[in-house]
Amino acid sequence: MIAVMGLVTMLVMAIGMAMSLGQFQDVPAVEWVRLSESVGREFKAEHVTVKITLQKNPSTMAIAYTSLLDTKFNLSVQNAEMENVAKFAIKTYKGKEQTMVDEIQVTRSETHGSGCFRQTYVAHFTLPNPLKRTDRPLFPGPAFDPQRR
Repeated sequence: MIAVMGLVTMLVMAIGMAMSLGQFQDVPAVEWVRLSESVGREFKAEHVTVKITLQKNPSTMAIAYTSLLDTKFNLSVQNAEMENVAKFAIKTYKGKEQTMVDEIQVTRSETHGSGCFRQTYVAHFTLPNPLKRTDRPLFPGPAFDPQRR
């Protein structure tokens, strides 16, 4: 009896592990990590995070990073850097969601000072996806034409 219960338990565990492994293969986390590493190298940034959300409207690629460059609080330099980060990210991203993202949202942090006098300045930038497919059908399959019945 104990051996049968052990075999049934092992079978249930194997099925559960196979199902959970299939779920992890659908998540493009590996591509997000590769993109965050390449953005960090290209723009001398640290703590780079990338997240793609397709369930919201508009769908977004969110990039957040801490810049190591001192822009002297020049907003035009910060906006140019964030725009370059957004363009670089969408062009180098190799996931299947590249053309499905509506906009790229970039959050840039810059820290000055040390100790008690440390201040962090945060800036935001949003860029519409230049690679977005505009011919994306709402429903898969051919369009319904009542005249062709």
